[in-house]
Amino acid sequence: MYNLTVDNRHTYYVLAGTTPVLVHNTGPGCGLLEGERDYDVYHPETGNRITDIDHVGGGVLWEEKSALYGDDGWISKQIDGKLKKYIEARQHMPGYENAPIGFRLTNPSIDPRFRSALESHIDNLRQANPGVDIRLEFAQ
Repeated sequence: MYNLTVDNRHTYYVLAGTTPVLVHNTGPGCGLLEGERDYDVYHPETGNRITDIDHVGGGVLWEEKSALYGDDGWISKQIDGKLKKYIEARQHMPGYENAPIGFRLTNPSIDPRFRSALESHIDNLRQANPGVDIRLEFAQ
């Protein structure tokens, strides 16, 4: 058995023989998940991956999208689907159980009609999920 110190990384892999094992770091200096990118969340009982969180920043769980255009099908899959997964995932993220969930559109050239559709859809999701702080940001 070895004692490992890994600063500033919440998760990392080690080998147990030839098997990679995901380790959750709780050591000093690790802090919460602030700053993590592409953070995979697994169900603790089944071991199944729930989703990946694109970025944990400012206490918000961010899903980042680079789309310029999208229709109702895209919005349903990429926004509604991810919201559902993030709501489930945050229950397995100590300290983030009630964290805001944000959608960040990273391409400043987004189509104005698509932007408007997203804003309207997010407003509807906020009404349908009153206990969830849902945020929306657009690149400038």
